[in-house]
Amino acid sequence: MSTEVPAHSRVASTAGDSASESSQPAAGTQSGHEGTATTAAPGRHWLSGRPFRRTHLLEAAVIGLAVIALAYVYRSIVVPTDPWHYVRSAMYFPSDGWVALGYTRYGMVLANLPTVWLFGNAQATYYFWPILSSGLMAAGVYLIGRRFWGPVAGLAAVALLISNRVIFYNLSRGYPDIMSMALFVGAILCALAARDQQANARRAWPWLLATGFLLGWGFEVRETSMLVWPLIAVILVQRRHLLRTVALVVLPIVGWAALDVLISWVAYEDPLLKFHVLTGLDVSLAETATGEVKNAAILNQPRSFYVTYIPDRALQSEGGLWMVLMGALTLVGLFVRNHAVRLMSLWFLLAYGLTVLAGGALDPAHPRGLLHVERYWIPFVPAMALASAGLVAVTVQWVARHSPLRRASRVLVAALGTALAAVLCYGPVAFAAQYASANPAFAPAGGAALEELRSELDRRDFQGGRIFSDWETVRIFEAYQRPFFGGDKEYPGQARSITGGPQPQPGDYVVLWQKNSKTCGFCSNALKPWTAKHPEGPPSSWKVDYTTSHGILTLYKVQ
Repeated sequence: MSTEVPAHSRVASTAGDSASESSQPAAGTQSGHEGTATTAAPGRHWLSGRPFRRTHLLEAAVIGLAVIALAYVYRSIVVPTDPWHYVRSAMYFPSDGWVALGYTRYGMVLANLPTVWLFGNAQATYYFWPILSSGLMAAGVYLIGRRFWGPVAGLAAVALLISNRVIFYNLSRGYPDIMSMALFVGAILCALAARDQQANARRAWPWLLATGFLLGWGFEVRETSMLVWPLIAVILVQRRHLLRTVALVVLPIVGWAALDVLISWVAYEDPLLKFHVLTGLDVSLAETATGEVKNAAILNQPRSFYVTYIPDRALQSEGGLWMVLMGALTLVGLFVRNHAVRLMSLWFLLAYGLTVLAGGALDPAHPRGLLHVERYWIPFVPAMALASAGLVAVTVQWVARHSPLRRASRVLVAALGTALAAVLCYGPVAFAAQYASANPAFAPAGGAALEELRSELDRRDFQGGRIFSDWETVRIFEAYQRPFFGGDKEYPGQARSITGGPQPQPGDYVVLWQKNSKTCGFCSNALKPWTAKHPEGPPSSWKVDYTTSHGILTLYKVQ
């Protein structure tokens, strides 16, 4: 009589390991916890997975710190549009010097208050939340992947997430999209932790409150995070303590809503300001400077146009093929007999479907959002990464149970899982490495041009004067005059716009970006009125005083 361990026990600790194989395991089946054959409790739910342990949190912390370091090394220039406004709104809070949709995102503005107080108008203030959020999002994705399919799947999900071009490009840019997703991923983890404590109400209630708090904060950071709230309901719904669960989650959400109403009422004399802003969104009303409809190309199109718009556009952009393939794998995940993979696919469908509906599929004449803005795609990228990694893990399980590998050693099956995860990640990661190393949008390839200028002028003991540049660069110039973490200016001088008002005079300085520079696209666009008047370049009386290492930024002295 054979004493061989069943195949499903042998593969328990591989990348394909999942405590949520297909449905609730019956009593006496293997739980798959850390590769040890144990008897599952009767009625164990498929969402249980591996309970979070301190070692898992330590692993996630290491991954989060690695992504934070990556985001810092490959930081982009401080973005002089929306991200600059969020910080300025905190500096002068309450302030209505911007569009209401922006300054009513109190989750962004209030979060910036302590960093403004600590660092002032410095780079650290602009980078703190986006870079931290990137690390937290990656750590959270790892924990979710590890819980359901093991550490290799968790790592694969993080690799797919960070190598996605849209995610990588926005790691440090300061828009609300990544921060809101980091908060939502945190809400998922808190909801799962609450479910782990469902038998102990005293231990569950703090996690339920934390879930609601993060959901409310995420909404105040970016309203579209609410599109995927139903996923939290799927995780938390259960017959026992349903009313208590709902009440504890809703309570902090109501608290955020009350805070929103209070600030809007006291500061802007309209307690329902955000409601009025959101219900008034209509892309069809936007006009160009000449009075033409700005988004005419996406209005009144067949509904199928909006459904396929994002993949069509992705295929036309760098690295878009990998994103579309991930999306296809995610859709396949809907038909896999693994509830955790299906849950991630549901996340994707919620985010993608509702984004498309708001972007024109529901009302083609009056879209509420712009599907061509790539950072609006961020809400469904974590779901695609997790579903794709989970699908590979489940495939390894299936192969191990329905092939000669069922008699193979656990090490061999684990090696197969690792190899398939590596194959899954190779293309996207190789693309991301090439994309990041040569792109002047990032610091290693020239994105730190204003930092180089600061170091050079500080080394010279620059005595200051008037410094002209485009009006977008003028916005962020002072942040680059100070040390990274704030303090006194390292060199004096006041930045002025060259595209309006007085022009540079002898003794003044001018800072110009390389023509069509990708380091600061907004800056290049802002300079176009000046370049149109000077098609041959700067006047001969402007002498080159300094050029950054990649030739992206030039300092001229007017003779």
